Amino acid sequence: MAYGLQIKNASDQLVLEISDRVARFVTTGSSSYTTGDSPITVSVTGMANDDTWTVIVNSSVAHGGIEVVKGSGSFTMKQAGLFASQTVTLRYIVIRN
Repeated sequence: MAYGLQIKNASDQLVLEISDRVARFVTTGSSSYTTGDSPITVSVTGMANDDTWTVIVNSSVAHGGIEVVKGSGSFTMKQAGLFASQTVTLRYIVIRN
């Protein structure tokens, strides 16, 4: 007899089993970034630069791009393409799956 866990819906379709990965919320926050500043470093306990960690960042302005670099125990973020001396708010969510 095999052992494991399977969850099925009312139509007997498999929706989740023991080998599936389920994402979980780790942390969220925000920080101000000004043109020309060094990237903002955010510490996240246990974080690694691998595919099990996802960082979602959005900005208070619509132009330019956001650069995110994952590292060991932290990530950095900055807004690219800002006008001179422009300050924006960067909001982030960290997810582990």
